[in-house]
Amino acid sequence: MSSDGFDISQLDKIMQKMLSVANDEMPKDSKKFLKTEANKLRKTDIKVFKSKGIESKTGNLLKGFKSGKVYKYNGNLSVRAYNSSPHAHLLDQGWMYTPHEGQNGNEHFIPGFHFFQDAEDEFQPVYFEDAESLVYTVIKKLLED
Repeated sequence: MSSDGFDISQLDKIMQKMLSVANDEMPKDSKKFLKTEANKLRKTDIKVFKSKGIESKTGNLLKGFKSGKVYKYNGNLSVRAYNSSPHAHLLDQGWMYTPHEGQNGNEHFIPGFHFFQDAEDEFQPVYFEDAESLVYTVIKKLLED
């Protein structure tokens, strides 16, 4: 007991438990959470891509949507949802059309569909809600013991 009449031993126990959860359980939970969220974002990417009405003759562009592995970036855990097709970024951001020799037409910019940005905007509230749920779960684990 301190001289002010406060017993800080309970606070000390809570701090030790928080450190234990942060070091032992959180990395596993965080990696699982991030991988799940990347898969959700990949599904949102596909849904938004289809809603834009972009035609894919072979279907390879749709097959190119993937979610990556969890990795450390600047000391933080990260994961990507991306499209591995070599022309996906052109459809997303747009490109400069330049006719080849013998073709008719002028050089001009063909605007992109911006499906990745639209998918990000649509997914962001879902992500925040899921992250908040994860925080509540961790706090609940702390208070159970």
